[in-house]
Amino acid sequence: MILLIDTTDDDYTSAALFDGKRVKKARWKSSRNQEEIFFSNLRKFISKSRIFPEDLTRIAVVEGPGLFSRVRMGVVVANAMAFSLGIKVIGIKKDSPVTFKALNNAAAKGIAAPFYDKEPNITKPKGK
Repeated sequence: MILLIDTTDDDYTSAALFDGKRVKKARWKSSRNQEEIFFSNLRKFISKSRIFPEDLTRIAVVEGPGLFSRVRMGVVVANAMAFSLGIKVIGIKKDSPVTFKALNNAAAKGIAAPFYDKEPNITKPKGK
């Protein structure tokens, strides 16, 4: 079974489970509070789908393009889950075809690497 995580949309986060026969999908609004609700919603989705983490054979993640914090969160979660489960990560672009066959045949790697729609704007805090 393959878990797909997509955090690249500006307003929504998506997850899907592919087992070769069917696809289960979830999508939730998370524009400004993604970091607060991401983990609980992902856990609920996996739990309602009645699978165990050990059932996953790969984790796919949309690596970008997208906003810095959103893309980074999805990629970090996918990499951490894959590492802890001892499985490979599939990094895909936002507009890639997403089917079980495409994901199953995709080149899996040790880690996914995010890419962004523009350079991150990280600056030092202004002094008071």
